[in-house]
Amino acid sequence: MDLVVRSKTYNFTLATNNLVTLRDTINSLNAGVTASILTTSGGHYLSISANSTGAATLQLSTTLPAVPLSGSHPVTRGPTFNSSGTEST
Repeated sequence: MDLVVRSKTYNFTLATNNLVTLRDTINSLNAGVTASILTTSGGHYLSISANSTGAATLQLSTTLPAVPLSGSHPVTRGPTFNSSGTEST
């Protein structure tokens, strides 16, 4: 996975594929951000916020494994948010 904060990229691999490990790994990078888990009636969500004020590039990405062409393998994508934290459409 890659976490981009401003112009610096932090590459990491998760030992376990869950939100707790993702949160703890991001927080251990000392990248100037804090990751936390938000729990709502709709589920659990990762929140990443900058430790300092001002506009900054913040991006979390991963390369998805190849999906076979046969069979049914739905791919879903969560909402996208703009820099003010509002969901983009």
